[in-house]
Amino acid sequence: MNKLYRPQTFEELTELLKDYPDKPLFYSGGTEIMADYRLRKIKQAAWIDIKQLPGMIELSDDTIGACVPLNELISPRMFYDVGQFVADRTVRNHLTIGGNVCGKLPFREAVLPLLAMEAEVTIFSEGEMIRQRLEDRFDKFLRLEPGELVYQFHLDRSERPYRHNRYTTSSVVDYPLMTYLAVKADRGYFVGLSGYGSVPQYGWFDEWKQDDIFNHFQAVTNDRGSSAYREKLLRIELAKGAPDEAV
Repeated sequence: MNKLYRPQTFEELTELLKDYPDKPLFYSGGTEIMADYRLRKIKQAAWIDIKQLPGMIELSDDTIGACVPLNELISPRMFYDVGQFVADRTVRNHLTIGGNVCGKLPFREAVLPLLAMEAEVTIFSEGEMIRQRLEDRFDKFLRLEPGELVYQFHLDRSERPYRHNRYTTSSVVDYPLMTYLAVKADRGYFVGLSGYGSVPQYGWFDEWKQDDIFNHFQAVTNDRGSSAYREKLLRIELAKGAPDEAV
């Protein structure tokens, strides 16, 4: 039988984790979890609703709580552009940025602008808050130990030049054939892709050299499209030029 807990403090959460050392289920928006629950894929006995924990829904100039819904992320503009077609609007009212980044689905599109803006992530781990670069924790997916919880993302949310496009095989609200994000930053050019391979891919480049950027990524063939078709789409986007003056 499943039990649902709603801790109000991290001290309460720490005590709960002692009672359930076998990785309880953290619950926020529930969009992916409830789909798995109906298919009887959820095995954890303890569900922990994390939305009431302090700071989980914080949204400020430099902090995004992990439980902030995607529909609330409208600044900087690239967050809105990347997030507006991740599921439909009703689902995005519940789908959180932490859930999208940590979810089982391989697309994790919300991680692209976070990586492009060189975000840091705070993770609650064994009673402590650990803050580090998101890039150091994200390799194909966010690397978390059992019982660890994503708390907040930290970044400079000022606008940057960028280019974005999203290709699907049917309607605009569909899993991506390829999501493309290119950003100009002090570090150089960021290019990130979702749906192009089996996991999100990204890279930083000192110069906008199309062949070098193209060769950095590996396309996949699946039921949504061939690797050759994805490669053609990437060539089209790269040919539009660097995002130096894009908005």
